Amino acid sequence: MTNRHWRWGIVIACGVVWLGLGMSAQQQSAWTTQILAEGPDSSGKRLLDPDLDVDSLYDNDPTNDHIYVSYIDQDADIVWLLISRKGSAGPFEKIEVANPGTPVKASSVTVDTFPRLDGDKIVPGTAEFSIVCVNWQQIGDAGSEVRVRCARVTDQGVEWLSDSVRLSGEGLIGGQHDLQGEWSGGEDCWISSFPVLRKFRIYCVWGEDMQTLKVAVSTDGVNFAAAGELPNQSGSDLRYPTIYEYPCEPSNPDNPICPVYVATSQATGAPDIQVWDSLDGGQTWRGP
Repeated sequence: MTNRHWRWGIVIACGVVWLGLGMSAQQQSAWTTQILAEGPDSSGKRLLDPDLDVDSLYDNDPTNDHIYVSYIDQDADIVWLLISRKGSAGPFEKIEVANPGTPVKASSVTVDTFPRLDGDKIVPGTAEFSIVCVNWQQIGDAGSEVRVRCARVTDQGVEWLSDSVRLSGEGLIGGQHDLQGEWSGGEDCWISSFPVLRKFRIYCVWGEDMQTLKVAVSTDGVNFAAAGELPNQSGSDLRYPTIYEYPCEPSNPDNPICPVYVATSQATGAPDIQVWDSLDGGQTWRGP
């Protein structure tokens, strides 16, 4: 009998899809896969919780795409970030985000790229810099904490804007309640950029004590201020929150008017998917 040595890895599949009359399914889509990281297939030592975000640089050329992949190394208790600025072909640069020395879980990544400008016009296919944020959970003094760390990325490298920032409240359990369990995705962030103004807004959402949704907002990637309270929360078994801002004009980071949406799974007698929205940058919310 052959001995098999299984490996646990981070894999991405990148594809281009076309839709057209008279085209076969094979002609309409093409996928390539790439192994970005490998680790042992052993409990507590795996590479887990990958997340991916892509910026297309306004030019519809996938070879120019900037690809960001975050993941967790259980064995080393490290949060990693992989970056390619040349599409799925890479190369991918490996960046250490956090090494707290305690268990980590549930990574997530979000990015937005600022193109070069010609006056106040965007130059397609160019990138002056990107803002990327990685969020995760780690064990702290009171249990699981939700943390985020943001960076400015250029052709010259990655410049971290600060050390990791704790989003969850002191003495409260942030995200999922047990980092050894199977749940993940206890937090999420979103970046909205304003290329001509060279400004951005970052929104982060997470759960505290598995019962209360919280949102924070930052305009510098360093200081995160609490947003308004989300009303009508059921207060039970909160999981998998996510946040998104719909782009619109003439919104700007100092006068946000675009709708921001938060969704989560939360029990109200039975598990429900609940959604809130805000039209003032998270100061007030409606829903669910």
